[in-house]
Amino acid sequence: TDIWNCICICVKRVVEESGVDVSKIKGIGFDATCSLAVFSHDTDEPIAVTGPSFDNADGADRNVVLWLDHRPVEETEKINAADHNLLKYVGGRMSIEMEMPKILWLKNNMPKELFDRCKFYDLTDALTHLATGNETRSYCSTVCKQGFVPIGVDGSEKGWQEDFLN
Repeated sequence: TDIWNCICICVKRVVEESGVDVSKIKGIGFDATCSLAVFSHDTDEPIAVTGPSFDNADGADRNVVLWLDHRPVEETEKINAADHNLLKYVGGRMSIEMEMPKILWLKNNMPKELFDRCKFYDLTDALTHLATGNETRSYCSTVCKQGFVPIGVDGSEKGWQEDFLN
């Protein structure tokens, strides 16, 4: 939420200082590092991703696992050891900085009832969601960072690979 609040402040300031007529602004684009944003699927509130308790009791926890967070070492090794077909679409191996190892780490470390409430976004898609309320995920995020196999690729099963996710 700090990232979103800073973007809002920055955009307002840029618009004010530029003197641009706001009616001329047609849209905004977002880009971000390969960071994982986590929200509640039932309330859309941010869910804390800082352990060990994940309770956000002091209000200082964040809901974004940054690209440079290297907690999921074992999870990354497990994913790559599976040698799943979808890995060929992400360079043969998932990086520790990709989102699937981070999601698996959260699954392995969060209380189950909290993890079960989570919905996950690439940070770019989370910013788009916050700006629009839309649940759309970009192909860049899902294919390049999360292991989604797009329709029309080499005749294999398409979409989310259940055997990989389980």
